[in-house]
Amino acid sequence: MTSPHTLKTIRQQSFDGNGLTDATSRDNWEKKDSQDAFARAREFVGTLLAEEAISYIPKEIDQVIREKNELPRRRAAGYL
Repeated sequence: MTSPHTLKTIRQQSFDGNGLTDATSRDNWEKKDSQDAFARAREFVGTLLAEEAISYIPKEIDQVIREKNELPRRRAAGYL
């Protein structure tokens, strides 16, 4: 925060958030949904878990890794 560059540009930068933070006024927050960060995080995780998992490892390699490390077989990404 004490870097001259930071002090010069800090007010020019914007952070739109990650979906879990809420920078609206309290009045707007109360009108909207009044969710705290924990509730928003729970909703966000639920959305992620509902999506189909994407595997970037070929099925054969995944199987070898799981067998060598005694990991359960995958249910997502069409592996079962």
